[in-house]
Amino acid sequence: MIHPKRFQFKSAYFSVFVDFGTDLQFFRGEDKRYLCPVCDYSSLALTNVKRHVLTHTGVYPYKCTLCGKGFRQKRDLDSHRMKHSGERPFKCHVCPKSFTRKEVLKTHMISHFRNDSLS
Repeated sequence: MIHPKRFQFKSAYFSVFVDFGTDLQFFRGEDKRYLCPVCDYSSLALTNVKRHVLTHTGVYPYKCTLCGKGFRQKRDLDSHRMKHSGERPFKCHVCPKSFTRKEVLKTHMISHFRNDSLS
């Protein structure tokens, strides 16, 4: 018999409870990937699946105080706020471009390496 299990995705601003079955329902076969119970998303990290589940709730708990736009994650709100302030803390050391997110800078840097290798 499968007993219901609850996990709580919680932050300083909100919490969401999601009901699932046992931990075994989070695994797919022998690769031990955690599964989203709603769609085909899977991850090796349970934390990623818990965060992903919020995409199915329609909940946007992090709100911009300037424009009211909602976000599922605080890091996305923080990045959005930089658009209002014009702050772009992640600067390319090869060219004058700068970015609001570190991941975007990393992707940009790859373009420099590709261009160098094509020369």
